[in-house]
Amino acid sequence: MKPSVTLSLRSHRNQNQIFIVFSYDLQLIRACKSIGAQWSQSHCGWYLPLNRVAYKKIKNAFAPFGGIETEKFMQDARKLPYAQHTKATAYKKLTAVENPKVKDVLHFFVNKMRAARYAQSTIDTYLNMIKGFFYYINKLPEDITVALVEDYTVNYIVKHHYSRSYQRQFISALKILQQLLPQQFLPQEKLDAPKRLLALPTVLSASEILDIL
Repeated sequence: MKPSVTLSLRSHRNQNQIFIVFSYDLQLIRACKSIGAQWSQSHCGWYLPLNRVAYKKIKNAFAPFGGIETEKFMQDARKLPYAQHTKATAYKKLTAVENPKVKDVLHFFVNKMRAARYAQSTIDTYLNMIKGFFYYINKLPEDITVALVEDYTVNYIVKHHYSRSYQRQFISALKILQQLLPQQFLPQEKLDAPKRLLALPTVLSASEILDIL
């Protein structure tokens, strides 16, 4: 009879870990050691950090033993909030190189918002949203289309698991820019947050779950 192996999502050393659960078996212990899994005395189990690389290592190592049970692990993984540091890393990468096309637009945007006496916290929030959008699109205001706004929403905001509130704020930031540049930025286009905001699917595949970790 082939050994039974189950994955379990647990917090250990202040981080989420993938625990490999099985009854005592020397072959399985060797498999754990072969992929660099560590032993936790407190949890009485072998574990690797929660990420795609570790998950693949586990699946490959235990395939010869009849595979692994992952249903409960995936259910628990779906409940995890998307890491804030991952969003920050994506934004930092997106805006790492100064873009001359964007610089003047951002400077204009900030000055106009200050003149309108917006709170500094509001200016900072909207500025980051506008900056991310223009760096992603890499076009001047007069070249922006509604299709490009939708592309950014789907392939950046939704992909990186920003909240619905963020989506609404992003539309508000665009509306302000539209008011400041009525002849250049999306003239005669009505920008409204969709009634049903784009969001993550309720059910994610194993691959999709590990893509966001």
